[in-house]
Amino acid sequence: MNGQPQPRPYRLAALSALLLFSLLSVRCQKTSNDPAPETAAVVGSWKMTAQTTSPPLPVYGEIYGNDLYKFFVGVGRTCFTDIVYKFNADGTATATVPQGCPIDGDDVRDYVGFDLQSKWSLAGNTLSVTSSDGDRVDYAMTTDGGTMKLVYAKKDLNSPQEYTYTITLAKQ
Repeated sequence: MNGQPQPRPYRLAALSALLLFSLLSVRCQKTSNDPAPETAAVVGSWKMTAQTTSPPLPVYGEIYGNDLYKFFVGVGRTCFTDIVYKFNADGTATATVPQGCPIDGDDVRDYVGFDLQSKWSLAGNTLSVTSSDGDRVDYAMTTDGGTMKLVYAKKDLNSPQEYTYTITLAKQ
């Protein structure tokens, strides 16, 4: 098409869902008037328990509605759902991909949206993650005990439609 390789179907699905941390520009949306979470509430290991979109994404929504997590589990992409995200107290962020997943080093960034040299910060209710190349994603964040919700908006890669993604993580 434009001389660039086309992504494999599973990678396209992962990119469409934007997984956890999009490499594209997004804008933060404030979702509540709850008090700002403390940095300590972010530090630790987290695993995704839900991911939804509003409105539902084309194709996936025909079968799974707005539930992307159910889509990935339903098509056997448990590597995506089994990734453990770690936010370290020193402001770095890492991800652990389960052994045996068919994801090489280059694919890790496609799945988690940040690389192993990423940095994170919290300002009010905004969690910002910046990868080593400077790409930054801002999430509206809320925490409730061992649960963290991240909300962001992004335009579809193939249309002008904007989607709101909500990712729910459970502390490990």
